[in-house]
This record gives sequence, C-alpha cells and structure tokens, in this order.
Amino acid sequence: MGVMFIAADRAGGARVLLPIAGTLVVAIIAFEALHVQDAQGGPVLLMIPGLFVLIPGDLLCAATAEIAVGQFTPGAVRLELGRHADTHTVPVSVEGAAHP
Repeated sequence: MGVMFIAADRAGGARVLLPIAGTLVVAIIAFEALHVQDAQGGPVLLMIPGLFVLIPGDLLCAATAEIAVGQFTPGAVRLELGRHADTHTVPVSVEGAAHP
C-alpha cells in the first residue's frame, strides 16, 4: 500500500482510485501470490493490515480495538492522538504547567 500511495501522489488524480485499486491489488496478492486460502484465518489476516490505512479514522479504530482487548495504555495514547489528528497538534502535559 505504501508504494501505491507514493505512486498515487505522483500521478495526481489517481489518489481517488486508490481505495478501489489498492483493495484489488492487496486481494490479488493475498489470494493468488501467497496462496493462503487454506491457512487458518485465510487471506483476511493478510489483507487487514494492508487495507487498514484506507479506513477513515483508522487511528481511532486501532485505539478502540486496543482498549477492547485490555491494552489500555497504548489504546488511550492512540485515542488521545486521534482526537488531535485533524489539528496536527498534540497536547503536552507537564506537571505544574498551566493548561490552556
């Protein structure tokens, strides 16, 4: 997916087609090139990480999944970072510092 993102950025308008073309390429690789149809979990386990970057709000989805399985510290950190992803600012808390 990373290579496809770079190619789509260079091609300009190709970024619109990336979710469809990227999904197709990842599926073909998982089904045909790696032959994992009979593996436990099937090709889905290989496809999810590659396609995860196309999910809107992927950082928030990852945070929720981590919290759901009991990994509270990384989940809480991702959740807080996801809240500030649109503004590209991360709140820094220093003990004794005034908060805005």
